[in-house]
Amino acid sequence: MLRNRIAAARRRRKLTQEDVAARMGVAHTTISRLERGKVELTDTYLQELADAIGCDPVELVSDKPVAATDAQAEVLKAMATMDEPAVAALLAAAKAMAKR
Repeated sequence: MLRNRIAAARRRRKLTQEDVAARMGVAHTTISRLERGKVELTDTYLQELADAIGCDPVELVSDKPVAATDAQAEVLKAMATMDEPAVAALLAAAKAMAKR
């Protein structure tokens, strides 16, 4: 969902709603409403929001998984360059590590 992507992108960059609002020149309640899906996000507003968060607008609207941390984002970026066997091996390793 778009609202989850907005909050995740903001948190990954360690920004508060107030930080983003100040960068956009809006009230922090506007950011809260955006994240809750209470405000329609136009193309222009999307670009302003992405600029305030410090990300590409595609990150906010893409169907691709959104990472919650920088480390997760790096893993996703690396996975995008791997072939299927490599991704399967990475997944198996991650599952084994999670069981520890």
